[in-house]
Amino acid sequence: MRIEQIEKTLADSFIVGLAAANTLNLDLQSELEGMFGLEADGVAEWGEALNPSDEVMDSEELKEWLFTRMASPAGRMANAMESLDHMEPMNTREVLEEETVEIVSNLLIAAENLGTDLEQILSDRWTKIEEESIL
Repeated sequence: MRIEQIEKTLADSFIVGLAAANTLNLDLQSELEGMFGLEADGVAEWGEALNPSDEVMDSEELKEWLFTRMASPAGRMANAMESLDHMEPMNTREVLEEETVEIVSNLLIAAENLGTDLEQILSDRWTKIEEESIL
C-alpha cells in the first residue's frame, strides 16, 4: 500500500473518530489523559506521547499493525450496537466511548510512526471532500 493511500485512510478514519467523539460529547484531551495517564497538547504531541516505539515501520508493517489494532475496538463497538439493537443488558455508551478513544489513539500512533503531519493531511483531505461535495 502506498504512503498516500495510508495517509488518506488515516485522515478519513480520524475524521470519523472525531465525529464519533463529537456525537458522544467526548473531550478527547481529557479522555486520552485518563486512559493513558499521559499529558500532551495537540495532535503531534499526543502521537509522540502514545507511540510506544522509536522504530519506524514501513508502510506494509504499519498497515498490518493498524488493521490489527483497529479490528478489536471496531468489533467491540459493533457488539455494543448489536446488544443495544436486541435490548440486551450492556453499558453501550461506555463501550462506545472507550473504543472511540482507543481508535483515535491508534490513529495518532500510526500518524506519528509514519512521520505524517496529521493536521495537514486532515486539512488537505477536508478541502478535497468539500470540493467534491454536491451540496
